[in-house]
Amino acid sequence: MNTYSLGKRSAVLGLLGGSLVLFAATAFGQSTVTTTKPEEKVTVMEKFTVSTGSFLPLSGAVSASPVISIDRTAIDLSGATDALQMVKSLTPFFAGNGNVGTELNNGGRGESNVALRNLSTLVLLNGRRIANSPVSNGQAVDLNTIPTAMIDHVEILKDGASTIYGSDAIGGVVNLILKKDFNGFDVNTRFGATGNGDYKTREGAVIAGVSMKGGSLTVAAQHFENTPLKTTDRPLTTMTPAQFTALGTASGGIPASMSGSFPGRVGSDILAGSALAVGAPKYNASINTPPAKSSPSAAPQTLAQLEAAGIYIPISTTPLGVAVGSATILNTTLYGNPLIVPTKRNQFVANGNKELLGKNLEAFGDFIYSQTTNGGSGLAPSPIAGFGAGGGNALFIPANNPYNLFGVGIGQGAVSVAGFPAPAVRTRLVELGNRSSLNETNTFRTIVGLRGEINDNYSWEVAYNYSRGSAVQRILGGANGANMNQLMIPLLNAAGGYTYNAAGKPLSIFTDASGNNLPGSSLLSVGNG
Repeated sequence: MNTYSLGKRSAVLGLLGGSLVLFAATAFGQSTVTTTKPEEKVTVMEKFTVSTGSFLPLSGAVSASPVISIDRTAIDLSGATDALQMVKSLTPFFAGNGNVGTELNNGGRGESNVALRNLSTLVLLNGRRIANSPVSNGQAVDLNTIPTAMIDHVEILKDGASTIYGSDAIGGVVNLILKKDFNGFDVNTRFGATGNGDYKTREGAVIAGVSMKGGSLTVAAQHFENTPLKTTDRPLTTMTPAQFTALGTASGGIPASMSGSFPGRVGSDILAGSALAVGAPKYNASINTPPAKSSPSAAPQTLAQLEAAGIYIPISTTPLGVAVGSATILNTTLYGNPLIVPTKRNQFVANGNKELLGKNLEAFGDFIYSQTTNGGSGLAPSPIAGFGAGGGNALFIPANNPYNLFGVGIGQGAVSVAGFPAPAVRTRLVELGNRSSLNETNTFRTIVGLRGEINDNYSWEVAYNYSRGSAVQRILGGANGANMNQLMIPLLNAAGGYTYNAAGKPLSIFTDASGNNLPGSSLLSVGNG
């Protein structure tokens, strides 16, 4: 209808022009005048297509909303290894904590999410929806499912589009358009490393395709991986309180990475053999655990008595305690927590089309699969800031524990004993190693459909979209509180005394898979033994 209307308009103007010429010939001409009717020019409109931000077909020169387009040249020049890094480096709209990156420790899990102006943003792939990631609890699309090597261009609708797409497009829309009709074979690789080699990235991609009259097929595969970068790799991230104070960047000289939960701490004292007590006047390397009682009924002792015996020493007398001015003397960055977590991504993409009855009937489809494996977190060993309700747990050290020299229960359900108050115990589960998690995310999407042109003005399309995401997370470095409590309950013999193993260690009621009783613990030693 549009082409026909413009054609009729040209014809009317042509006839009007012919009439004016004839009128001029009658008024002034005495001789014969030959007139020529101007050739009618029919204007042919360009084909309308649906663009980001509208469900209506529009001319390429018209946009229903302000859409920013990033072409392949700009993508290549950005040097980005993932889609989030790409859009953040090329546009100023992706700011705020909603734009979570791949390498974020303790939260990213290998994903990249976008949020225009930190608002809910819809992500489309070739103009169609893709499943939100399970890691984000279905709140956002993981851009890392899309290989950057296959992106042809990106359309960004930076204004809200909730009236068109729904509430998940309040912030705007990001539409990633993949390459299609590719003809040839392309291989690219990239390797990057820091100057001292403590952080490396590797990336490789292969794209192949064939395009001919009536059909095309494009396939691609991409791999990316990076190594971790740890706090211990950089002097800046393991600075001492004195160094922070010298820089004036930490109030009171105590940075947030310092902790007061460490093995061997009781109240404001620490075991005399702790590594944190090195340099103290009464430091004694041989005392890394309280000496075991000979009997469950041994007389209780106060912390002052144990100080006098040289088993515990005040934290304030240690060089670290003097430097910090408090009991917050453990620098958790020395455990080598990752600043950048390791990630591996494997992605596969295919798309194609085939004309069955010319332009009147065409089959099309695309497929994408992505797997991301990520060390989603890396933290210092689990701290225990207290026993029982005060520490947010149900841990309990019974009074008859062989290493509980205080003779009173400590923790959940403890009963006070006159003259022997239960001490405040804090520790850290260093024997279990650093807390960490391993995450694996798998994303799959396939689209199959048919489309065709009825005439120059009308076309049709029907498609089926199936998209699915799954995630598995494994948490390492934690402990089972019930098992820990059993390890702290001593195995008593028929006479009510302790039972020992061949090495002379008191046994607990906790057994291994073979039914053997294991040595007891009190969580009061430097090694939590």
